[in-house]
Amino acid sequence: MKQRETHGGLMVTLEPGDVGQSVRRSLAGQNLAGVNVTLEIQGDAAPDAVSEAIGMIAVSGGRVSRVRAPRVSVAAPAAPLTEEAARAREESPATASDDPNRTVILPHSLRSGFRREFGGSVVILGDVNPGVEVVAGGDIIVMGALRGVAHAGPTGTPRPSCGRGPSPVPRSALPTRWPAHRKAVR
Repeated sequence: MKQRETHGGLMVTLEPGDVGQSVRRSLAGQNLAGVNVTLEIQGDAAPDAVSEAIGMIAVSGGRVSRVRAPRVSVAAPAAPLTEEAARAREESPATASDDPNRTVILPHSLRSGFRREFGGSVVILGDVNPGVEVVAGGDIIVMGALRGVAHAGPTGTPRPSCGRGPSPVPRSALPTRWPAHRKAVR
């Protein structure tokens, strides 16, 4: 993790390999009272690193004013794609991952009608609007308002989490088709 001062406040950059514990150590004891912080995510980031950074900034008195992520690029496939996989890739290249060890970062809000399943974790850098359903095998972090449906860990991930930024109507429910420790946040 890197930190540097900017004209508007502070920039915190999360790098591949950063984990929640290292982020907590780096930000512990800092007084960020009234400081606007830009959180930049470089490449694949662990969901706990993102949530720890946001939490530690808030505890220190700062405010995450902006979250930036690099554009996602997808390498050409070695084998021909199925029709369904090709359609998914055309709609959004970032959502074509079934890898349970990969964190997918969606750098935009999701509009009504969007429905995707991800093998790993998902970080959404915008709002999840009504009519959206996101299902992830790992964790789900929503930086904006969560007004749609987000299911974290229905495929067997132990202790998944689903976190969100400000939400006008925070609701949570335990689904009946999954064990009680699997949470779905609406």
